Amino acid sequence: MNNIRIFSITLMASGFLILLPAQGLASVGRINFSYGPVIATDLNGESRSVRKGSELNQGDTIDTRSGRAHLKFNDGGYISLQPDTQFRIDEYKFDQNQEAEDRGIFSLIKGGLRALTGLIGKTDRKSYQLNTPMVTIGIRGTGYTAMVDDESATVSVGEGGIIMTNEQGTHVVNAWQAGKAMAGEAPGPSNQRPYLPPNAVPIYVPEYSIADERDPNGNPLILTAGSTQAPPTGPRPTLTPGPGYSMGFVFEDAVNGTTLSNIPTATVGLESSNIGLDDFDDGSVLDGNIGGASLVDFDTDGILGWGRWTSGFTGSTFPTGGEQDFHYIIGLSTPVMPTTGTATYTSYAYTTPTTTTVAPNTDGAFQNLSSTLAVDFGATTPTVDMDITLNYSNVTYALVPSGSAIISGNNFTGGAIFDGIDANGGSFSGFFSGTDASHAGAAYEFLTDDGNVTSGVVGYQKN
Repeated sequence: MNNIRIFSITLMASGFLILLPAQGLASVGRINFSYGPVIATDLNGESRSVRKGSELNQGDTIDTRSGRAHLKFNDGGYISLQPDTQFRIDEYKFDQNQEAEDRGIFSLIKGGLRALTGLIGKTDRKSYQLNTPMVTIGIRGTGYTAMVDDESATVSVGEGGIIMTNEQGTHVVNAWQAGKAMAGEAPGPSNQRPYLPPNAVPIYVPEYSIADERDPNGNPLILTAGSTQAPPTGPRPTLTPGPGYSMGFVFEDAVNGTTLSNIPTATVGLESSNIGLDDFDDGSVLDGNIGGASLVDFDTDGILGWGRWTSGFTGSTFPTGGEQDFHYIIGLSTPVMPTTGTATYTSYAYTTPTTTTVAPNTDGAFQNLSSTLAVDFGATTPTVDMDITLNYSNVTYALVPSGSAIISGNNFTGGAIFDGIDANGGSFSGFFSGTDASHAGAAYEFLTDDGNVTSGVVGYQKN
């Protein structure tokens, strides 16, 4: 009975919202990333398909079905919705000049989400609330994960803390802890965090010899047994060695840790096929040479080039003795950057992610990766927001930025928080390439609770 009573209270709140006129509702946020069929139903019961860039309104119920979606709200908050999830925006109001009236009241009807709170709740914690059929969740911090099924609501906290409350009691969940509430029972501690399964998307595990084949659209071409699809014909794209390149890189050093950076201008040397990187030099501080390392995971579409050096590379400015993997992405610098408008970019190339202690593709550790960039070229200070989702060791990690990266010239660098199970921090660094910034490349890294650092590079094309 208690379960039914709490749920009916949530429905009553929604029923009240239905009395409000749908016209004139201001957007409360937008879809920042989506995959598969995602449906939003408004206050009047009218449904619409939503995708990246679609606006969200108070009263919308988002149903991910077999897809998934990242929501970005006006106060800077992020919510990542898992497949088979229903999530409602019950009440939302944000005005930086009237913080006392700010409200963020949501309902997780079923499924799972990861949340990174924004400005709402920073001053008054009671202004942020997540309702579930079994328990109401209030915040005391910034990042949490929640899952609701027919019998229970389970939560875990990354940073800060949350308060779980129902008619039977209250329980506080602090950083790196989990809590659970069964139907009709008081919430309490849990030794299991919410399990949000990997995305139901086609799995692509790169298998490289010299380089992977790609179709005319730049997508990976995987030939399976019995396939009648032939590799693309025509000359293979190559790069031209020399100056004028930008570069993003990240390397793992078992002795000294992980280093991530970008180089605005570098001279690059290529191996004999003019596809993979052999050496680079910025003419001032940074230089590197493949040395005795192996070149793997490498390819190019003629605009960007990407790959990975294994142990044995050299460089006068890099620590020595413990190198494991050096991920790189290069491209000729955009000569004239856009100064107006916004743009979105979608990933089409990447290296196999590696960790500081676990080899890539071991026991199917890495499964798939997708990423987008949202760029505001026309802002007083041009910015980049980066979303990246990957599955590693049966855990799905979703990177959402804690703040926008700042564009300087054609380069950008930003810190971010990984909103995912067992992950607690990350960052990215990259550049724009091609005419009118048609492409972009970025290196990323994130830290997991077990002390591993996962890293790699991603290539993007403007939508």
